[in-house]
Amino acid sequence: MGPKRQAQSPTDGKCRLCKKLIEPGAIKCTECDGYQNWRRYFDFSSVILSLLIALFSVLAVVIPVAISALTSQSSDVQLAEIRRDRDSITFVCSNRGNRTAIIYSCDLVSASEATQWHLPLPDSKLVLHAGDVVILTLKPSIGNNFVPFPDDAAKIEFRLVPFGREPAVVSQKLKK
Repeated sequence: MGPKRQAQSPTDGKCRLCKKLIEPGAIKCTECDGYQNWRRYFDFSSVILSLLIALFSVLAVVIPVAISALTSQSSDVQLAEIRRDRDSITFVCSNRGNRTAIIYSCDLVSASEATQWHLPLPDSKLVLHAGDVVILTLKPSIGNNFVPFPDDAAKIEFRLVPFGREPAVVSQKLKK
């Protein structure tokens, strides 16, 4: 079987690998089986090429799953008092985690912890998505009636559901 010809890739009559004489325009040397065209730059078989493609396909699926498994999937709610006056208290609420958290209740607790005042949320719950920062102004109430801010209030308790953990109570001491 003679060497194959390709009119677009002429050689000067010598194999580029073994330097033996071959027909001008040959694609493959009959002595060393070396390619004379662009395939000479890829010195591996089609089996290896198929395996590399399969490897990249598997890695494209596995890498995102591995990254997701190795990173923490939780919410991290931070609360800080900004301002307090006779009628209300203002907090900044932030979620520094990468999952959503829900604040569903707030209570104001007296210094003796004998009295609690409910602080209704603007909606029935406050949803904090990952990276959210929300300014929250709360007014104390007894039943459906708003009351002045109690003088002996010592801390505020936020009840929340952080993603990836059990429901929690986060207490924040109030500034004097």
